[in-house]
Amino acid sequence: MRRVFTKGLQPFIELMTKLAPGRSKAAKRRTALAMITQMVAAVALARAVSDRELANEILSAVKSDLISTFC
Repeated sequence: MRRVFTKGLQPFIELMTKLAPGRSKAAKRRTALAMITQMVAAVALARAVSDRELANEILSAVKSDLISTFC
């Protein structure tokens, strides 16, 4: 399962690396990995809490942060 997950994640990491800001490919990759981690964690936390308002707040905060990274 880990191998399949890794294989499926690699193209997304590559795409996000191309889109991420940064001076070098290494810096762009670090930013991309941080953004992906932030997205996954936000979804996990939003699904884990029972308070719908808090879930929406979590997702909104991450969305705003990611948008500011690209703009």
